[in-house]
Amino acid sequence: MKAITIVKLLVLVLLMCSCSMLPPNPDSQEIKQTTVELCMSYMRDQLIQEIAPRILKMPQQTLAMCGYPELKYDAWVKLYEEPVHGEKLDNPINNVVNAVDEAIDLSEFTLENIRITQKDYSAKRTDFMATLTMKDGSYFNVIAYAQYTTDGKIWVSVTSIEPASSI
Repeated sequence: MKAITIVKLLVLVLLMCSCSMLPPNPDSQEIKQTTVELCMSYMRDQLIQEIAPRILKMPQQTLAMCGYPELKYDAWVKLYEEPVHGEKLDNPINNVVNAVDEAIDLSEFTLENIRITQKDYSAKRTDFMATLTMKDGSYFNVIAYAQYTTDGKIWVSVTSIEPASSI
């Protein structure tokens, strides 16, 4: 009887220890939020490639020759936030950044239909697919993974985001 109790305790301890070794759950709020933020960053970079040439009325190739930064949202935001005599600049760069921000703000993003494609227990990594749905009804297929770092934090990486094909 004592042996059975000891075995039960050992099994319980092993189960508790193995629970801390599980890969992250992509359905957790933290992973969903981070995935949406990464997708929004990608969308900003895509939008700036369309919006900047339209607002500035010049092709993408000409923008660099005219001294504009590369077509990455963060590069333009850095110029937007540079103060001149304590005030933000009111210039074409601001117009581009504002247009991108407005387009993103008008779109509410939600991450739905999360499907786990692979769990790697030794690497503490979960690969997953999901659907990023926008307020206007359009949606994108997202492929990503979440993994614990050596210091126990969660790392999320979006490896692919593509418009979903309607069937």
